[in-house]
Amino acid sequence: MTAEVETAASIINLYENLKVRGLMIIPPQVKDIKEYTSFFEKAKKLQEKIEKRVKPCKNLSMGMSNDYETAVKSGATHIRIGTSFFGDRRK
Repeated sequence: MTAEVETAASIINLYENLKVRGLMIIPPQVKDIKEYTSFFEKAKKLQEKIEKRVKPCKNLSMGMSNDYETAVKSGATHIRIGTSFFGDRRK
């Protein structure tokens, strides 16, 4: 999957009016915290790799209300914490 993302970023970068500013991920829910954290770490490495070729890919949006601390420790520049602000949407 990472090769596909890199290719897509390179193609998008060819268009004058489009810029890849960053990546956004939502990892699958897994019970093992090390496995879960590895998704954030892989996303950070991918963002850094893409930024070397596609400027200005500096942003990394990952982490939500339940996992934002782990995401920030892994290099997130943006987090999504809507549930903490507004509550569960399923109510």
